[in-house]
Amino acid sequence: MRQRPCAIIIKDNKILVMKRVRDNTTYFTFPGGHVEENEDLQTTLKREIEEELNFDIMNFKEIFRVSDFSPRDNDNVESIFYLISDFKGELQLGGPEIERMKTGKNNYYPTWYNKKEFSGLDPIYPIGIKNFILDKLFR
Repeated sequence: MRQRPCAIIIKDNKILVMKRVRDNTTYFTFPGGHVEENEDLQTTLKREIEEELNFDIMNFKEIFRVSDFSPRDNDNVESIFYLISDFKGELQLGGPEIERMKTGKNNYYPTWYNKKEFSGLDPIYPIGIKNFILDKLFR
């Protein structure tokens, strides 16, 4: 089973979620990514957040794990969520996501949502994270 570290970033009562449009299907997920050879989860998280969002994260802690079936992997993927409590940088999409957007078939839009907006997003992957956030983080 592949592991995927993911970031939950909350600032000013808003949460950062990645709106994805892939092959004309819209869904929502969280920044994070693939563990490369010789990387641990925390190193991957820091690298992915810097690449994807232009954020340097300083303080974070694991708060939730969930396994979900991934059609892309044809297997379960364990998503490990970290709450980011301190970061610096200006939000700017980067990394491989920029290159993928050039095809027009795989688009990434990191967006800040308040609680009401977040609660209306559907679908959010992986299944289970939306309720966790609404129950535990957005009280």
